Amino acid sequence: MAKATEIRSRQFSAVMYVDKDELNKILNSLRLYHNLKECAYIYHNRDVDEDGEPKEKHVHVYLYFINARELKGVYYLLKTYTQTNVLIQLCKNRYVLVNEYFIHKDKPEKVQYNKSEIYVSDKDFFEGKRQEDDRTLLLIQDIVNKVSITTLIKRYGRDYIINKAKYDYIADLVKAEQNKEIIANGLEYKED
Repeated sequence: MAKATEIRSRQFSAVMYVDKDELNKILNSLRLYHNLKECAYIYHNRDVDEDGEPKEKHVHVYLYFINARELKGVYYLLKTYTQTNVLIQLCKNRYVLVNEYFIHKDKPEKVQYNKSEIYVSDKDFFEGKRQEDDRTLLLIQDIVNKVSITTLIKRYGRDYIINKAKYDYIADLVKAEQNKEIIANGLEYKED
């Protein structure tokens, strides 16, 4: 049985003690270099402890990656970008996390936060109007766009390795279809 830190997921919840500029740098780096697809966060700056003393300002963050990752891997990844404490766990339900936990909806004894204080990268994604992108379609698009095999393996893991021949075949069909459209439409520039 896998250890809890070795369980793979695409969704994680984290608590960090960083300011907004530092958080934006972290999220931008995760998007650029580590396949972060969606994120949401809220700053908690009014929380109090059991004695009524103010807690340190912190941010609750939801992270959704294109490919599954180990919990400990995401922890170490976040720690490379900040020297502050990082608490991280797997996230099973982004809707509950973002729309209820972030604002303390079912915790009347805690400070209540407003939904308008939550930043989301894609409102439709977090309201359940848009589901996760189809990984197969993303994989085929990456093959057609000539993404390196190393990057494909990092993004799609074992599934790509096992089914590489099938994916390459489908990508060839997509390329052939695109070439037919180019030939059929001509190569001249047309202004709309």
